Amino acid sequence: MTGKPASDADVLVRSLSDPKAFGEVFDEHGDAVFGYFARRVPQTEVADLAAETFRVAFDSALAPDPERGQVR
Repeated sequence: MTGKPASDADVLVRSLSDPKAFGEVFDEHGDAVFGYFARRVPQTEVADLAAETFRVAFDSALAPDPERGQVR
């Protein structure tokens, strides 16, 4: 692939017609999200909170705000 990598906002917009594209957001930010929760909540809650975070991000794809920068 050549050229500039897609921004998170571009990926979110693309995911509206191709939901599988949202996997790129998870691949890019999953470790950081899991790590964030792992440092703050009991281990038994990490996976559920991370999943909810990505669900909300996916639902928010209808209104990405490029001014806010990256999804994370």
